Amino acid sequence: MPYLIPGDLCDVHIALLEEMDHSIRALTPVTLRKFPAVQIRSIMENHHRLARTLLWLPLVDEAVLREWLVNMETRPAETRMAHILSRSA
Repeated sequence: MPYLIPGDLCDVHIALLEEMDHSIRALTPVTLRKFPAVQIRSIMENHHRLARTLLWLPLVDEAVLREWLVNMETRPAETRMAHILSRSA
């Protein structure tokens, strides 16, 4: 479960798939800006460098999620704490 911070984009790729297979929940009050799928598709077709960046961002989020899953499941407590502290510095 990824956590987003202000300014993060959420599920940009959904404009390509047209349907979500999951839900999104806010744990705190949020200000939301919804971009129409047609606008995202236009960016993908007409602005290739921006499109590559938009597709790259979720890959980074997923890599961080995998790292956290490994951290939670396989590392001893001392190593998990060191990982958390090194990431927050």
